[in-house]
Amino acid sequence: MNAILDYALLQYRNPYKYFFMLMMILWSAKTTELLKIDPDNTVMTCVYLIIIVFYYQKYCRKGCLKPLYIILGIFALWYSAICIKYGGVQTIYFGILISTVIAYIAFNLFKQYEFFIYAEKVLVHLCILSLIIWGGYVIMPSLIGEVMDSVSVVDNAATMRANIFVVGIGNQTVEGLMIKRNIGFTWEAGRFSCFLVFAMFLNLSLHNMSLSWRKNRSFYILMAGLVSTLSTTGIIASFSLVLYYVYNKSTAYRVTMIIAGCLLIPVVWGMSFMGGKLVSLMDYEQEIRDMQWMFDRGVESITPQRITGAYLELQNFLNDFWLGYNVNENAFSMSALFDGKEVWLANGVIQIFSMYGVFMGLFFYGLLIKSSALIIKVFNKKGTILFALIFLLLSISYEFWTSSVFLYCVYYALFNHYMPNYGVAYTSVKKV
Repeated sequence: MNAILDYALLQYRNPYKYFFMLMMILWSAKTTELLKIDPDNTVMTCVYLIIIVFYYQKYCRKGCLKPLYIILGIFALWYSAICIKYGGVQTIYFGILISTVIAYIAFNLFKQYEFFIYAEKVLVHLCILSLIIWGGYVIMPSLIGEVMDSVSVVDNAATMRANIFVVGIGNQTVEGLMIKRNIGFTWEAGRFSCFLVFAMFLNLSLHNMSLSWRKNRSFYILMAGLVSTLSTTGIIASFSLVLYYVYNKSTAYRVTMIIAGCLLIPVVWGMSFMGGKLVSLMDYEQEIRDMQWMFDRGVESITPQRITGAYLELQNFLNDFWLGYNVNENAFSMSALFDGKEVWLANGVIQIFSMYGVFMGLFFYGLLIKSSALIIKVFNKKGTILFALIFLLLSISYEFWTSSVFLYCVYYALFNHYMPNYGVAYTSVKKV
C-alpha cells in the first residue's frame, strides 16, 4: 500500500481533476438552490452543463458507453412502466440521471485510485477551511458572522446562517451547549458529518489503516471536523469505521478495541446529542400528530425526524411496492396521510425502494453490495460489506443515492467490469 501513498502524493495536483472533484462534492452537498442542476436555476444550470459537456468531450470520447447505456436503459424501462401506471407522460426527478452521467465522466477522468485520492484530499481541504471559519465563529461570533453575512449566497435559514458554497456557518446548537455546530460546505452539521465519515473511510484505506500523527495528520483533521459537527448521525456512522479498522487488525488488537468500545458506549450514549436525542425521536406516532396539528395551522412544508421519516417512507413503499411513487406528490404520506401537504422525507435506506419500486431498489442494492466488495478488495482489506454498511448508516438520515460522489461508488463494480483499464483490478494494487 505504500505504492498507493506515493501515487497519491504525486497525482492529486492536476487542476482539472481537482476542480471536477470539488464540483462533484458541492453538487452532492446540494446546499443551496444555486448548486442544483434544475430549470428553475437557469443561469447556474447552463454553467454546470457547460462544465459537464466540456469534461465529457475531453475525457469520455473514447470511453466505453455500455455501462451508461445499461443504467439509462433500465431507467427507461422503469419510466415506461410509470407512464403506463399513471396513464400518461409523467414528470420525473432527473437528479439521479444527471448524477449518473457525472459519475460516468468521473470514471473516465480519474484513473485507478485517483477518484478515492482526490475525494479524500478535497474533503480534507474543505474540512480545514470549515474548522478555520467555525473556530473563528466560536471565538468571534459577531465579527465572523457579519463577514459571512456580507458575502453569503443564501438567506438566513433554520440551520444555516450563511454560506459561500465551499463553507458556511450554522444556527444549530446542542441542548446544554452554547457552541454552534460546524456545517462545513453543507446546509446542516449532520450532512457535513456524513461527508467527513466517508473521507475518513478513504483516508484509512489509502493510508493502510495508519493512525500515526506523523504519517497521517489528515485523519485527525477529519476527526476534529467530525467532533465539531456534534452530529448523532456522524457519531453512529463512525462506529462502522471503528469496525472496519478493528476487523483489519490482529486478533489481540481486536479484543482490546472491543473491550475499549464496550466501555465507551455508555459514555457516548450519555451525551446530550446521542442517547437523549435518540430516545426523543422514538415516538413517531406523536410526531405524526404534531405534524397534522402544524398543517392544520397553516404550516406548508415539514421534514420529519429520522424515525418518523423512516416509518412514513416504509408506508410509501408498501403502498407503491412495484414501481414506487416516482415524484413526491404521488407519495402515500403526502397524498393520503396529509391531504396533499408537503412532506419531505430523507431516509435513503428505504427511499430508493419507495421512490423507484422493489425491482429498481434491488438493482441498486445489488450494485452497492458488489461495489462494496470490490472497493474493499482493491484496497487489499477485509470486510467486503463494510463500505455498504457505512453508506447505509449515513443514509439513515440523508439520501445519497442521487449524489454523484456516492453514486460513483455504487456504480463502481459495474463501471469497472466494462472499463477495467480505467478502474482498479485487485492484482494491480502492487503495480501502482
